[in-house]
Amino acid sequence: MAAKRAAIWAAVEGYPNSPERAATRSESLAVISRMIVVVLPLMNRMASIVSIALRALALTFALTGAGCAMDTSRLTPEQEARFQEEGIVRRADNIVFHYTHVYGYRREENRENRRASIVVTRKTVLIHKNEKVGIEITPRTRRYDVERRGTRVLIHAGTGRTGEVWSFEPDDPEGWTKDIRAVIRSGAEARRGRSRT
Repeated sequence: MAAKRAAIWAAVEGYPNSPERAATRSESLAVISRMIVVVLPLMNRMASIVSIALRALALTFALTGAGCAMDTSRLTPEQEARFQEEGIVRRADNIVFHYTHVYGYRREENRENRRASIVVTRKTVLIHKNEKVGIEITPRTRRYDVERRGTRVLIHAGTGRTGEVWSFEPDDPEGWTKDIRAVIRSGAEARRGRSRT
């Protein structure tokens, strides 16, 4: 079989061992296409058709599964009812957050991109992936801060040697920062009011 292929390839103009190739050293697309036309019929057609069909099926399953996995916006019925009662101020679904975990005396970092959704009400900030909670800021929580850095909004969680930063790029970073800060400050004011009584 190898001898048969070599004989066919040698007869093709421009193949590396042919006299035409030695004389011209052409690497045009026409030469490459002639080589493909000669090589492809020699391949086992049945094996290539089966492998193409299997690859197409695997790709279809992968894309279907990825499409389902990309939706991060589902909330529990209790959360939906609570947020409607509190009044949803802002919401962004299926966005990429830059997540940074800072830890240790030397402030070492782990960074990764996480796809999640965010809901901001008058009393709550929730970053979530469906029912899984990344951050939930309420009037009872203490360890959060927010800042704007250029077009990004950064939400800081934690104090001391450990902490997290969730940052994202919304369409209105100033407005998002203001609304998230309002939730954080309302919690601080509520705690100050309870400590005075």
